[in-house]
Amino acid sequence: MDTTVDVSQVEEVINIAKSQTPQKIIAAAIVLVVGLILSRMVVKLINRLLEKYRVVPSVTSMLRTMIRFVIDLIVVMIAANVLGIPIRTVQNDEGPSLGGAILAAVGCGVYASLEEACEKIVKDKEVTEPDPVLVERYNERYQQFRKLYPMTKAFFA
Repeated sequence: MDTTVDVSQVEEVINIAKSQTPQKIIAAAIVLVVGLILSRMVVKLINRLLEKYRVVPSVTSMLRTMIRFVIDLIVVMIAANVLGIPIRTVQNDEGPSLGGAILAAVGCGVYASLEEACEKIVKDKEVTEPDPVLVERYNERYQQFRKLYPMTKAFFA
Protein backbone atom coordinates (compact mmCIF):
# COMPACT_ATOMS: atom_id res chain seq x y z
CA MET A 1 0.00 0.00 0.00
CA ASP A 2 1.37 3.37 -0.96
CA THR A 3 1.01 5.85 1.91
CA THR A 4 2.27 8.86 0.03
CA VAL A 5 0.46 11.99 1.15
CA ASP A 6 -0.88 13.87 -1.88
CA VAL A 7 1.09 17.11 -1.55
CA SER A 8 0.99 18.03 -5.20
CA GLN A 9 -1.99 20.31 -4.68
CA VAL A 10 0.07 23.15 -3.30
CA GLU A 11 -2.74 25.50 -2.26
CA GLU A 12 -4.51 22.84 -0.23
CA VAL A 13 -1.31 21.97 1.63
CA ILE A 14 -0.57 25.65 2.33
CA ASN A 15 -4.09 26.21 3.67
CA ILE A 16 -3.81 23.16 5.89
CA ALA A 17 -0.40 24.28 7.14
CA LYS A 18 -1.80 27.71 7.99
CA SER A 19 -4.47 26.10 10.16
CA GLN A 20 -1.95 23.99 12.09
CA THR A 21 0.58 25.11 14.64
CA PRO A 22 4.22 24.35 13.84
CA GLN A 23 4.34 22.11 16.90
CA LYS A 24 1.42 20.00 15.63
CA ILE A 25 3.02 19.65 12.22
CA ILE A 26 6.30 18.59 13.84
CA ALA A 27 4.45 16.16 16.11
CA ALA A 28 2.68 14.60 13.13
CA ALA A 29 5.97 14.32 11.24
CA ILE A 30 7.56 12.61 14.25
CA VAL A 31 4.62 10.19 14.47
CA LEU A 32 5.02 9.34 10.78
CA VAL A 33 8.79 8.82 11.05
CA VAL A 34 8.48 6.71 14.20
CA GLY A 35 5.69 4.71 12.56
CA LEU A 36 7.80 4.02 9.51
CA ILE A 37 10.81 3.03 11.63
CA LEU A 38 8.67 0.72 13.74
CA SER A 39 7.08 -0.81 10.65
CA ARG A 40 10.52 -1.62 9.25
CA MET A 41 11.57 -3.14 12.58
CA VAL A 42 8.42 -5.28 12.73
CA VAL A 43 8.91 -6.44 9.14
CA LYS A 44 12.54 -7.40 9.89
CA LEU A 45 11.46 -9.31 12.99
CA ILE A 46 8.77 -11.14 11.07
CA ASN A 47 11.22 -11.93 8.27
CA ARG A 48 13.56 -13.54 10.81
CA LEU A 49 10.72 -15.58 12.28
CA LEU A 50 9.56 -16.71 8.84
CA GLU A 51 13.10 -17.76 7.94
CA LYS A 52 13.63 -19.49 11.26
CA TYR A 53 10.49 -21.57 10.92
CA ARG A 54 11.00 -22.09 7.17
CA VAL A 55 7.57 -20.87 6.10
CA VAL A 56 6.66 -21.54 2.45
CA PRO A 57 7.80 -18.60 0.23
CA SER A 58 4.32 -17.87 -1.15
CA VAL A 59 2.91 -17.63 2.40
CA THR A 60 5.90 -15.52 3.45
CA SER A 61 5.27 -13.05 0.65
CA MET A 62 1.58 -12.80 1.47
CA LEU A 63 2.26 -12.26 5.17
CA ARG A 64 4.85 -9.54 4.47
CA THR A 65 2.41 -7.70 2.21
CA MET A 66 -0.41 -7.93 4.73
CA ILE A 67 1.78 -6.72 7.58
CA ARG A 68 3.11 -3.74 5.60
CA PHE A 69 -0.44 -2.86 4.57
CA VAL A 70 -1.71 -2.92 8.17
CA ILE A 71 1.23 -0.92 9.53
CA ASP A 72 0.98 1.67 6.75
CA LEU A 73 -2.76 1.99 7.39
CA ILE A 74 -2.15 2.57 11.10
CA VAL A 75 0.47 5.25 10.41
CA VAL A 76 -1.86 7.08 8.01
CA MET A 77 -4.73 6.88 10.52
CA ILE A 78 -2.54 8.32 13.27
CA ALA A 79 -1.41 11.17 11.00
CA ALA A 80 -5.03 12.00 10.08
CA ASN A 81 -6.05 12.04 13.74
CA VAL A 82 -3.05 14.05 14.96
CA LEU A 83 -3.48 16.71 12.29
CA GLY A 84 -7.27 16.52 12.26
CA ILE A 85 -7.38 16.48 8.44
CA PRO A 86 -8.11 13.88 5.77
CA ILE A 87 -4.99 12.15 4.40
CA ARG A 88 -5.10 11.16 0.76
CA THR A 89 -3.19 8.24 -0.67
CA VAL A 90 -2.70 8.39 -4.41
CA GLN A 91 -2.95 5.65 -7.02
CA ASN A 92 0.51 6.33 -8.43
CA ASP A 93 3.35 4.69 -6.49
CA GLU A 94 5.98 6.94 -8.08
CA GLY A 95 5.12 10.21 -6.33
CA PRO A 96 8.35 12.14 -6.99
CA SER A 97 8.44 11.13 -10.66
CA LEU A 98 4.80 12.05 -11.13
CA GLY A 99 5.40 15.38 -9.41
CA GLY A 100 8.27 16.11 -11.80
CA ALA A 101 6.09 15.18 -14.78
CA ILE A 102 3.32 17.47 -13.54
CA LEU A 103 5.73 20.38 -13.12
CA ALA A 104 7.14 19.75 -16.59
CA ALA A 105 3.64 19.65 -18.10
CA VAL A 106 2.78 22.99 -16.50
CA GLY A 107 6.13 24.45 -17.56
CA CYS A 108 5.55 23.36 -21.17
CA GLY A 109 2.09 24.90 -21.20
CA VAL A 110 0.13 21.65 -21.38
CA TYR A 111 -1.77 22.81 -18.28
CA ALA A 112 -2.36 26.40 -17.16
CA SER A 113 -1.64 25.76 -13.47
CA LEU A 114 -0.52 23.17 -10.97
CA GLU A 115 -4.07 22.93 -9.70
CA GLU A 116 -5.41 22.09 -13.17
CA ALA A 117 -2.64 19.55 -13.80
CA CYS A 118 -3.22 17.85 -10.46
CA GLU A 119 -6.98 17.66 -11.03
CA LYS A 120 -6.38 15.91 -14.36
CA ILE A 121 -3.45 13.66 -13.43
CA VAL A 122 -3.42 12.87 -9.70
CA LYS A 123 -6.05 10.34 -8.66
CA ASP A 124 -6.83 9.44 -5.08
CA LYS A 125 -6.72 5.78 -4.16
CA GLU A 126 -8.41 6.45 -0.85
CA VAL A 127 -8.94 9.17 1.69
CA THR A 128 -8.45 8.46 5.39
CA GLU A 129 -10.75 10.71 7.39
CA PRO A 130 -9.83 11.64 10.96
CA ASP A 131 -11.92 10.21 13.78
CA PRO A 132 -13.43 13.23 15.63
CA VAL A 133 -13.20 11.47 19.00
CA LEU A 134 -9.50 10.68 18.53
CA VAL A 135 -8.79 14.16 17.14
CA GLU A 136 -10.24 15.63 20.33
CA ARG A 137 -8.15 13.27 22.49
CA TYR A 138 -4.97 14.18 20.60
CA ASN A 139 -5.81 17.87 20.97
CA GLU A 140 -6.36 17.45 24.72
CA ARG A 141 -3.03 15.62 25.08
CA TYR A 142 -1.33 18.22 22.93
CA GLN A 143 -2.60 21.01 25.20
CA GLN A 144 -1.27 19.07 28.21
CA PHE A 145 2.08 18.75 26.44
CA ARG A 146 2.17 22.50 25.75
CA LYS A 147 1.66 23.19 29.46
CA LEU A 148 4.25 20.65 30.60
CA TYR A 149 6.93 21.32 27.99
CA PRO A 150 8.21 24.66 29.36
CA MET A 151 8.62 23.05 32.79
CA THR A 152 10.57 20.07 31.45
CA LYS A 153 12.45 21.74 28.60
CA ALA A 154 15.69 21.99 30.60
CA PHE A 155 15.79 18.21 31.07
CA PHE A 156 15.95 17.63 27.31
CA ALA A 157 18.32 20.42 26.31
